[in-house]
Amino acid sequence: MGKTCGRGSAISLAVLFLASAVLAQEPEKKTPVPTTPRADCEENTCISKVLYLPDFSTAGELQEVVNTFRIVADFTNIEPKQSDHTIALTGTPEQLAVAEKLLSVLETLRSSSGNDRSSVLVYQLKGRLSGTAESERMLGQHPRLASMICELTTCYIKAMYLPDLSMPELQTFTNRVRAAANLAGTAIIPSRHVLVIRGTSEQVTLTETLMNTSAPQ
Repeated sequence: MGKTCGRGSAISLAVLFLASAVLAQEPEKKTPVPTTPRADCEENTCISKVLYLPDFSTAGELQEVVNTFRIVADFTNIEPKQSDHTIALTGTPEQLAVAEKLLSVLETLRSSSGNDRSSVLVYQLKGRLSGTAESERMLGQHPRLASMICELTTCYIKAMYLPDLSMPELQTFTNRVRAAANLAGTAIIPSRHVLVIRGTSEQVTLTETLMNTSAPQ
């Protein structure tokens, strides 16, 4: 009980700090706002699993997936093994669900071999302060925080498939998304021409608009 209460207080303080930072930077709307990590796995809630990724054959490709897991699912205990084409993970049930669903989406995108851009929902996360008295108070005072901080609302993880963009173009597009949507939770998987994002509904909508309107350079 003490651990849970302490963690809840830490989360509230972290979000309050983020809210203050956002409001203090009101004129600078393009400053990325990170969310607080969801990775609060404890000994009695941790699950260990090894994921097999036969289609990611090189160390670089495997590392792309590892980086993505760390960014969008907040994994800290993660270890790739290229010789076996595996990634060993330890995390909460929700973290593992995100990882497995993302791999499924990547496989679907690879097997489709389409040339059209697409956006696929990977997972929907409910912010840990969503619906609490604390979040209601903060959103009542500053409604625009709901469009910027996942912990106060619902967060979405999406995979954006951009087959017509080269690696430099994908990086340029990602930088544009981070600035325009005030989005910190982004990860690129260049070998699959995929950008994975984690953000609020407003951030995701803006990213999808940019995806549908931007042309290759």
